[in-house]
Amino acid sequence: MSEITVRVLSEDEWEQYREFRLKSLRDSPEAFVANYETENEFDEKLWRARMRRSFRLLAEQDGSPVGIASLRESETLFEGAAELFGLWVEPALRGSGVAAKLVVAASDAAEKHGRSQLVYWVAPTTPARLRSPAATVSGPPSTAASRRTPTASPMRNSPWCWRFAAERSDPPAAPLPGRRRR
Repeated sequence: MSEITVRVLSEDEWEQYREFRLKSLRDSPEAFVANYETENEFDEKLWRARMRRSFRLLAEQDGSPVGIASLRESETLFEGAAELFGLWVEPALRGSGVAAKLVVAASDAAEKHGRSQLVYWVAPTTPARLRSPAATVSGPPSTAASRRTPTASPMRNSPWCWRFAAERSDPPAAPLPGRRRR
């Protein structure tokens, strides 16, 4: 298998995000709150607004998209938190470490932007074996993954909401998109 890379999409790449987001909604409708029919009707202005509202992380293999996740600031959940959501991987590559790469990239971005926690939600319909971020981050070993996995714990008495603790010593570079502190 070729190397998997993860990058943040720019606002101008909204069409690529739209295409892959709609593909994820068609493939796994039970995994998302949104649905294909509604999002397929969104116009360019709305898709661009979504790009500004959150980081959109795209995993690629040989230049082709293979996974996606989103990240935004989320002070309403926990102080210093960033929220990871909308994680989806091409069915043929599930279990290959793509999700792990996306989680680690999200965690690194959150830490870089001054977030000390990463909150990860999965749908209650997600199979039990995939609900734990330890399962998600069981792909290729990395410093970030091994540093965060032991501190992951279920929250709010919910097996599908997880919080990762991250230690940060550097000052944040810039705030994340999303909900702002008051």
